Amino acid sequence: MTDRHTFDNSPRDYALELVEQGHSAKHLLLCALKYMSHDDVRGMLDANELSPRFDPWECDECGRVYEDGRHECDSDDCPSNSAPGFVAFAHCHLATREELNALPWVGGGRIGTIRGFTLDRVREIFGEPQETDIDGKVQCEWTFITPRGPVTVYDYWWNAPDELSIGQRGDRRAAYWIARVFRDIGARASSRREVI
Repeated sequence: MTDRHTFDNSPRDYALELVEQGHSAKHLLLCALKYMSHDDVRGMLDANELSPRFDPWECDECGRVYEDGRHECDSDDCPSNSAPGFVAFAHCHLATREELNALPWVGGGRIGTIRGFTLDRVREIFGEPQETDIDGKVQCEWTFITPRGPVTVYDYWWNAPDELSIGQRGDRRAAYWIARVFRDIGARASSRREVI
């Protein structure tokens, strides 16, 4: 049985002895967490490297994983890298007919938006679309092959005249990549559902 002296002089040891004597460690943890302030809990988690800042972080755009607490990518081939001279388009291309035929269906859900580009401007830069008049919903669609996989840029029936959609299935980083391509050539592009 634990004694009063341990309780008064070494409360941590007292609590550990309770667990050794059969008290539930889970119940003791719950008691401690309920007693501690939010700052105490955050401090305890951080001191034991259990806070989110110690989680590995993966760059959304290039996939590199960092385990040193950083949340900023420094990879030379990452689209988020602000190094002068990086051109995301140099690392991707329009899919050829053979590549299109070999791909599973790419379209997927709309996960991004490109603004500030008309269909004529996209045709001028990338050529004619690979697909047209799809199910009466999509007028034009271009499929790009990025280092992260295929991604489509398309004109959905309700897009504004200077707006295109980004869609893909699989690795979401492909959408991040193509958004960077369009930002590099002057569009406002977001690789997330939020429109910028």
